[in-house]
Amino acid sequence: LLAGLVSDTLNLTSPTTTARDTEILPQLEKLSGVNAREFTEKLFASGSLLTLKPAPQAIATDCKEYAENGAKFSVAHIEEIGFRKSEIARTQKSADVQDVELADRILYAPFDGLVLTKSAEIGEVLAAGAAVVTVGDIDHPWVRAYVAEQDLGRIHNGMAASVATDSFPGKTYKGKISFIASDAEFTPKTIQTQEERTKLVYRIKVECENPNRELKNNMPADVTIQIE
Repeated sequence: LLAGLVSDTLNLTSPTTTARDTEILPQLEKLSGVNAREFTEKLFASGSLLTLKPAPQAIATDCKEYAENGAKFSVAHIEEIGFRKSEIARTQKSADVQDVELADRILYAPFDGLVLTKSAEIGEVLAAGAAVVTVGDIDHPWVRAYVAEQDLGRIHNGMAASVATDSFPGKTYKGKISFIASDAEFTPKTIQTQEERTKLVYRIKVECENPNRELKNNMPADVTIQIE
């Protein structure tokens, strides 16, 4: 009864509210233990079904008949102010959610670089954590190299090195050691060493300069370390 009353009278704010409505509502609040104002706000926040109906049906939905002095007449007054406010608030919340979802679909690279590979196309569905593109920082490349076990103690992080490639004979690129592995590994099959008898090597990482972007991804290179 309380739900029907507050819905029909917009919590006693409708022009069609009667004195009887005003008298009954406090009693219904006491019996149900429900605050009419809070209930009305929640009710209106769910939206109005009247907005989904054609005008004639909407008018007939809220039509009331009255009799006075032997005459009968009907009144239909559609109050949509409260509903409009709730719809605007609900639409705003929906728009906020869409903005967040849209922002989550935009990928930002952690640095300026060049897209090396594209792992997905437009329209594909990707799992969480799946790679979309591979971005390379070609202005600051690094070389994976290996040193023999007997030379490990002669190098350290920050030590100067130079990098040379077959593409530009006689040209070297300045670099420095930025990583030294703590565990030994067997010589990779793709690595040729001067001492074939060396079985265990240590992986190192040499960062180098590439001002003209001549060094490319997976390009073979020779590293010379300047022992101090």
